Amino acid sequence: MSLVQFVTGSVHYGLVKLLEARVRMFRNVVDSGTIHFQDDVTCLVGKNESGKTALLVALHRLHPANSSAGFVVQEDYPRWRLARDRKAAAIDDVRPIEATFELGDEDVAAVESAFWPGVLPSRSFTYYRTYGSERVRLLNVDDTAGLRAVFDSLGTPKDLQSELFTLNTMDGALKHCQKIVEAPPTVPTSG
Repeated sequence: MSLVQFVTGSVHYGLVKLLEARVRMFRNVVDSGTIHFQDDVTCLVGKNESGKTALLVALHRLHPANSSAGFVVQEDYPRWRLARDRKAAAIDDVRPIEATFELGDEDVAAVESAFWPGVLPSRSFTYYRTYGSERVRLLNVDDTAGLRAVFDSLGTPKDLQSELFTLNTMDGALKHCQKIVEAPPTVPTSG
């Protein structure tokens, strides 16, 4: 299995379920650890100023429904680390919020019709934002199912399919195919 960066221009989700989230380097939260959400109720309990509201604000900013609110380094990054991390150029890639969702039936069908049946080994995907304004959706895919679908649609000879399946990944198969294409043709010699 590999991770494919699942990025689209306009995002529409059917019914997705929040499974877990993690907040890092956001206001007074250095690292919340993974928070698992239950089917019925999840309760945040903590002392005043322990980060309960910060966690909810970060989660809201992952995909705000009513605004384009993002993360502002000057306002949201922990002040006591700001100067040091800015000098080290370590802020843009920090993920203040990362969450894992479970896709609904409608979304699974949409992904499989866009790619190939059996592409999803699980229904979950991860979505995160960075201080550098990057929005990334990661979706686990089954490379073998993808290779099989591509080979079948192209009518790839079975012996070549077998050879490529031993490489186990799309990337490995693609590199091998490029070598085959770039190899100079062999000309039979008479002798």
